Amino acid sequence: MSTWSPGTGRLIAVSCVLALAAAAVVWALADGLQRDVPDPDFLVRPIDGLVERRWWVFVAGLLVAGVCALALRRRARLGGRVDPNIVLPIVLLGGGLGALYAVVTAPVTGANIGGGLALMGAPLGAGVLGWWFVRSLRLRRA
Repeated sequence: MSTWSPGTGRLIAVSCVLALAAAAVVWALADGLQRDVPDPDFLVRPIDGLVERRWWVFVAGLLVAGVCALALRRRARLGGRVDPNIVLPIVLLGGGLGALYAVVTAPVTGANIGGGLALMGAPLGAGVLGWWFVRSLRLRRA
């Protein structure tokens, strides 16, 4: 039997949009805590204009997350399956990428050692979440 059904593809698509919203919200919250550094150094400079608009990014992320949550709730109400083993790894990956971007673009005094460590550990975290996602798809039989 096939693991894929039309509903699975839509569930993954909504989860990916929810992951982007999670990345935006996590980045905006983490970035708001770390901007008061005199004469900062950066491992990677943040996108121009994004830092000044971080609260707009936060609000937009919350709105998109709310729309995705309503879509998932509607799916469950209409009898569709909302499998947390498919949704959670994708959303956690998005939140992790938002945190990674916040650490890598953090203004620091001296070297950004945390940014380097985060870049080294990111493939491991992404691999574990990817394994969880693929395993969940294989275990799910239509």
